[in-house]
Amino acid sequence: LKGNSIMMISPKYSHGWKSCYGLVLLTLLCNICMPENLFALADEYFSPLDCNQDIEIADCTTTFSSLWDASSVRNEVVVVPCGTCAVVDYTDGSTITFSKGLDIQGKLFFPPTANVEIYTSHVFVMGVLQMEPPAVGNKVKFRFFGNMDQYLHPIDNNSNACDATEGCKMGKKPFAVAGGKLNIHGLADPTCPSWVRLQ
Repeated sequence: LKGNSIMMISPKYSHGWKSCYGLVLLTLLCNICMPENLFALADEYFSPLDCNQDIEIADCTTTFSSLWDASSVRNEVVVVPCGTCAVVDYTDGSTITFSKGLDIQGKLFFPPTANVEIYTSHVFVMGVLQMEPPAVGNKVKFRFFGNMDQYLHPIDNNSNACDATEGCKMGKKPFAVAGGKLNIHGLADPTCPSWVRLQ
Protein backbone atom coordinates (compact mmCIF):
# COMPACT_ATOMS: atom_id res chain seq x y z
CA LEU A 1 0.00 0.00 0.00
CA LYS A 2 1.27 3.44 -0.78
CA GLY A 3 0.16 6.86 -1.86
CA ASN A 4 -2.97 8.45 -0.47
CA SER A 5 -4.32 5.34 1.19
CA ILE A 6 -5.27 4.30 4.67
CA MET A 7 -5.31 0.62 5.44
CA MET A 8 -7.13 -0.02 8.67
CA ILE A 9 -6.86 -3.35 10.43
CA SER A 10 -9.12 -3.79 13.43
CA PRO A 11 -9.75 -6.61 15.91
CA LYS A 12 -12.81 -8.37 14.55
CA TYR A 13 -11.34 -11.56 13.14
CA SER A 14 -7.97 -13.25 13.41
CA HIS A 15 -5.69 -13.50 10.42
CA GLY A 16 -1.97 -13.95 10.11
CA TRP A 17 0.45 -13.66 7.24
CA LYS A 18 3.40 -15.94 7.28
CA SER A 19 6.16 -17.32 5.21
CA CYS A 20 7.45 -20.82 5.87
CA TYR A 21 11.26 -21.39 5.92
CA GLY A 22 11.96 -18.71 8.44
CA LEU A 23 8.79 -17.03 9.54
CA VAL A 24 7.30 -13.62 8.99
CA LEU A 25 4.09 -13.61 10.96
CA LEU A 26 1.81 -10.67 11.54
CA THR A 27 -0.53 -11.96 14.21
CA LEU A 28 -3.03 -9.18 13.77
CA LEU A 29 -6.21 -10.46 15.45
CA CYS A 30 -8.15 -8.56 12.88
CA ASN A 31 -9.84 -8.20 9.59
CA ILE A 32 -9.04 -5.55 7.01
CA CYS A 33 -11.59 -2.80 7.03
CA MET A 34 -11.93 0.94 6.92
CA PRO A 35 -14.28 2.84 9.23
CA GLU A 36 -16.83 4.90 7.32
CA ASN A 37 -15.47 8.16 8.70
CA LEU A 38 -12.06 7.47 7.17
CA PHE A 39 -13.07 6.92 3.54
CA ALA A 40 -12.98 10.65 2.76
CA LEU A 41 -9.72 11.08 4.64
CA ALA A 42 -8.05 8.32 2.68
CA ASP A 43 -8.74 9.88 -0.70
CA GLU A 44 -8.48 13.54 0.16
CA TYR A 45 -5.96 14.15 2.92
CA PHE A 46 -3.23 11.50 3.28
CA SER A 47 -0.18 11.38 1.05
CA PRO A 48 3.47 10.34 1.45
CA LEU A 49 5.26 12.61 3.93
CA ASP A 50 7.37 15.37 2.41
CA CYS A 51 10.03 14.86 5.10
CA ASN A 52 10.59 11.33 3.68
CA GLN A 53 11.53 12.55 0.21
CA ASP A 54 14.77 10.50 0.09
CA ILE A 55 13.81 7.76 2.54
CA GLU A 56 14.07 4.93 -0.01
CA ILE A 57 17.78 5.66 -0.57
CA ALA A 58 18.62 6.68 3.00
CA ASP A 59 21.28 4.72 4.89
CA CYS A 60 19.76 2.68 7.70
CA THR A 61 22.28 3.58 10.39
CA THR A 62 19.93 4.15 13.31
CA THR A 63 19.31 0.99 15.34
CA PHE A 64 15.77 0.16 16.33
CA SER A 65 16.99 -0.82 19.81
CA SER A 66 18.29 2.72 20.39
CA LEU A 67 14.86 4.17 19.61
CA TRP A 68 13.18 1.66 21.91
CA ASP A 69 15.67 2.27 24.73
CA ALA A 70 15.14 6.04 24.57
CA SER A 71 11.34 5.85 24.51
CA SER A 72 11.04 3.14 27.18
CA VAL A 73 12.88 5.34 29.67
CA ARG A 74 10.26 8.05 29.12
CA ASN A 75 7.33 5.58 28.78
CA GLU A 76 6.43 7.08 25.39
CA VAL A 77 5.30 5.88 21.98
CA VAL A 78 8.25 4.41 20.07
CA VAL A 79 8.71 6.70 17.06
CA VAL A 80 10.82 6.14 13.97
CA PRO A 81 11.27 9.83 13.06
CA CYS A 82 10.38 11.13 9.62
CA GLY A 83 13.44 11.18 7.36
CA THR A 84 15.18 8.49 9.45
CA CYS A 85 15.76 4.88 8.42
CA ALA A 86 16.03 2.53 11.39
CA VAL A 87 17.20 -1.07 11.09
CA VAL A 88 15.85 -3.78 13.38
CA ASP A 89 18.87 -5.14 15.23
CA TYR A 90 17.15 -7.76 17.41
CA THR A 91 18.41 -11.17 16.31
CA ASP A 92 17.83 -13.44 19.32
CA GLY A 93 14.04 -13.87 19.25
CA SER A 94 13.47 -11.30 22.01
CA THR A 95 9.99 -10.04 22.83
CA ILE A 96 9.94 -6.24 22.86
CA THR A 97 6.95 -4.54 24.48
CA PHE A 98 5.83 -1.12 23.30
CA SER A 99 3.30 -0.21 25.97
CA LYS A 100 2.43 3.08 24.21
CA GLY A 101 2.59 1.77 20.63
CA LEU A 102 4.78 2.06 17.54
CA ASP A 103 4.62 5.04 15.17
CA ILE A 104 6.61 4.63 11.94
CA GLN A 105 6.99 8.11 10.46
CA GLY A 106 10.29 7.38 8.70
CA LYS A 107 11.38 3.92 7.57
CA LEU A 108 11.63 0.76 9.67
CA PHE A 109 13.66 -1.95 7.96
CA PHE A 110 13.62 -5.62 8.99
CA PRO A 111 16.66 -7.35 7.41
CA PRO A 112 16.85 -11.14 7.01
CA THR A 113 18.75 -11.30 10.31
CA ALA A 114 15.81 -9.85 12.28
CA ASN A 115 14.38 -12.30 14.80
CA VAL A 116 11.95 -10.56 17.15
CA GLU A 117 8.44 -10.42 18.55
CA ILE A 118 6.88 -6.97 18.92
CA TYR A 119 4.10 -6.70 21.49
CA THR A 120 2.26 -3.40 21.13
CA SER A 121 -1.01 -1.54 21.49
CA HIS A 122 -0.89 -0.33 17.89
CA VAL A 123 1.24 0.23 14.79
CA PHE A 124 0.83 3.38 12.68
CA VAL A 125 2.70 3.56 9.36
CA MET A 126 2.95 7.05 7.90
CA GLY A 127 6.37 6.26 6.43
CA VAL A 128 7.68 2.87 5.24
CA LEU A 129 7.62 -0.56 6.88
CA GLN A 130 9.92 -2.89 4.93
CA MET A 131 10.62 -6.57 5.68
CA GLU A 132 12.98 -8.79 3.73
CA PRO A 133 12.58 -12.59 3.64
CA PRO A 134 13.87 -13.93 6.97
CA ALA A 135 16.95 -16.08 7.31
CA VAL A 136 16.38 -19.75 8.08
CA GLY A 137 14.99 -20.14 11.59
CA ASN A 138 14.22 -16.45 12.08
CA LYS A 139 10.79 -14.94 12.57
CA VAL A 140 9.14 -11.58 13.02
CA LYS A 141 5.88 -11.39 14.95
CA PHE A 142 3.57 -8.52 15.77
CA ARG A 143 1.12 -9.14 18.64
CA PHE A 144 -1.39 -6.58 19.82
CA PHE A 145 -2.94 -5.90 23.21
CA GLY A 146 -5.26 -3.42 24.88
CA ASN A 147 -8.89 -2.35 24.99
CA MET A 148 -8.43 1.41 24.59
CA ASP A 149 -9.10 3.30 21.37
CA GLN A 150 -5.92 4.56 19.71
CA TYR A 151 -5.60 7.92 17.94
CA LEU A 152 -3.43 8.77 14.95
CA HIS A 153 -1.82 12.22 15.00
CA PRO A 154 -0.56 12.93 11.46
CA ILE A 155 2.52 15.10 10.89
CA ASP A 156 4.14 17.23 8.21
CA ASN A 157 2.02 17.70 5.06
CA ASN A 158 -0.72 15.43 6.53
CA SER A 159 -1.03 17.39 9.77
CA ASN A 160 -4.48 18.73 8.86
CA ALA A 161 -5.94 15.32 8.00
CA CYS A 162 -7.29 14.74 11.53
CA ASP A 163 -8.68 16.79 14.36
CA ALA A 164 -5.82 18.93 15.69
CA THR A 165 -6.51 17.97 19.32
CA GLU A 166 -7.83 14.41 19.26
CA GLY A 167 -6.38 13.04 16.03
CA CYS A 168 -8.12 10.31 14.03
CA LYS A 169 -9.77 7.59 16.09
CA MET A 170 -8.42 4.26 14.80
CA GLY A 171 -10.10 1.84 17.22
CA LYS A 172 -8.58 -0.82 19.42
CA LYS A 173 -5.35 -2.65 18.49
CA PRO A 174 -5.07 -1.02 15.05
CA PHE A 175 -2.46 -1.63 12.39
CA ALA A 176 -3.01 1.45 10.22
CA VAL A 177 -1.21 2.72 7.11
CA ALA A 178 -1.98 6.40 6.46
CA GLY A 179 -0.13 7.80 3.45
CA GLY A 180 2.69 5.33 4.08
CA LYS A 181 3.83 2.10 2.47
CA LEU A 182 4.11 -1.57 3.45
CA ASN A 183 6.84 -3.48 1.63
CA ILE A 184 6.82 -7.01 3.06
CA HIS A 185 8.61 -9.83 1.26
CA GLY A 186 7.92 -13.47 2.08
CA LEU A 187 9.52 -16.48 0.49
CA ALA A 188 8.20 -18.25 -2.58
CA ASP A 189 7.00 -21.57 -1.20
CA PRO A 190 3.95 -23.23 -2.82
CA THR A 191 3.42 -25.38 0.31
CA CYS A 192 2.97 -22.33 2.52
CA PRO A 193 -0.20 -20.18 2.35
CA SER A 194 0.32 -16.44 2.29
CA TRP A 195 -2.20 -16.05 5.11
CA VAL A 196 -4.09 -18.28 7.48
CA ARG A 197 -7.13 -17.75 9.69
CA LEU A 198 -6.21 -18.06 13.34
CA GLN A 199 -8.49 -19.27 16.12
